[in-house]
Amino acid sequence: MAIHAGDYKKAEAKLSEAKALINDTNKTLESQPNFIGRGALYTACEEYAEAQVFLNLIKYGTFLDSEAIGVPQTSYILGLADVVGELRRRALDSIRRDEFNVAETCLKMMEEIYTGLISMENAYNLAQGLRRKCDVARHIIESTRSDITLESRRKLLKNSIDSLQKIVNRENPS
Repeated sequence: MAIHAGDYKKAEAKLSEAKALINDTNKTLESQPNFIGRGALYTACEEYAEAQVFLNLIKYGTFLDSEAIGVPQTSYILGLADVVGELRRRALDSIRRDEFNVAETCLKMMEEIYTGLISMENAYNLAQGLRRKCDVARHIIESTRSDITLESRRKLLKNSIDSLQKIVNRENPS
């Protein structure tokens, strides 16, 4: 939520807290290897990766890899797939603010993520649920493309109507 609100300092602080909790939990589980990479910790790593990738994309326009984030690759891949939905939300918020360049950038990032994910043939076998997330991502991308296209065409039509109204008003002053 803080990332969408533009409060990057708060987001970074929360992510730092999350990373510390993940590290502490991993240390605790070192003596219990059956629990590593499973359940709630696995999901927490996935969510953490999603937030880290999203924040870095918004602030710097670049992707972080799983090593830079410090999560297992499977968590990273599944978290990365979820970034597509966060980028859609940002794109829609940008459209509402008339920031089409931001919306277009989000769409390009979404497509880049999707292309990268579907190119990893073995990832579907390693990351359970990735195929479904990719299907959802494809739908989200197409919906976002449609929303951006419709809104840009609507804006073009409005501008044309406004221009025509100015011409009519000049030719027929009241």
